Amino acid sequence: QGSSQPQVVRGAVLATTVSVMAMAATLAASCVWTGIMFPPTDEVTACIQNVPFNASWRDGTVSTIKAVLPSYVLADILTNTGPPANIAVNLHDALDEIRQTEYHRDIDMWLTFTRLFASLHDAHTVITKPKAYSNLVYTQPFKLVVKMVGNEQKVFLGAEAVPGIFQEVGQKIASLTGSEVISIDGVSPITAVNDWATKWNQISLDQGARFNNAIKGPYVTRQIDRYDFPTEPMRYVLRSSSSVPVSIDISWRAAARTPDSTIDISVSRCTVKEKTDLLTTSKGFIHQTSILLDDQRDTTQLH
Repeated sequence: QGSSQPQVVRGAVLATTVSVMAMAATLAASCVWTGIMFPPTDEVTACIQNVPFNASWRDGTVSTIKAVLPSYVLADILTNTGPPANIAVNLHDALDEIRQTEYHRDIDMWLTFTRLFASLHDAHTVITKPKAYSNLVYTQPFKLVVKMVGNEQKVFLGAEAVPGIFQEVGQKIASLTGSEVISIDGVSPITAVNDWATKWNQISLDQGARFNNAIKGPYVTRQIDRYDFPTEPMRYVLRSSSSVPVSIDISWRAAARTPDSTIDISVSRCTVKEKTDLLTTSKGFIHQTSILLDDQRDTTQLH
């Protein structure tokens, strides 16, 4: 298809209060890590939870997304697809509801946005959180591996989910690799992965494709700008070849997606738009990474 000229979408004015400015100064001083693969998880969590909710950011985000929805050809269809997809999402109504909601923290607001667009199960329709959350994952130590054992499909703890995580968590945890996973958070591992993929994985309308994608990595290594923000330990029931099942809680570890890049969880990274970022619609694609300051512009490229 042909391409139109870029259009300019103006960002919302961001009201900056004294309290937000004070919070920005605090976060800027203590929530930046450079060249560190595993920053202290408790500190990273506190930084994320301390980015304050700002109604202007919410309203600007809703307005910016609504500005491109007329170009999103699937918006009406997705209100009620019927089987087999069974998607019933009214984006306009959902965005109106978000606009009317007062959130406790910035991350709570963004989890609502990302959950909404994940529910479309369309890899071409993705929303990501601002730059503050972009170079960050929360990860479990192990990949999950599915094997056929006789006539049964079983799940096992596999290799490192991210390089260096075994050294980070210590030998006692690392030695669990190879254990059979009986359950995760009280349900079978297949159910646990599938339930998460149904809620958070946008890769496909097909349930099997979502499961396969999730178990390859996203389920155990959560990209914070795209998925949920897990803070509670994951509870496993495990069995080795020579033992009865044992229960163990394993905490999530914060890690850099790109170790040689900076993790910067600051208020400014929630509001300042990089010049290279695009708010793009292409065959139904919507990608919004942050809200603009009043004197900045965002580019919409239609294909």
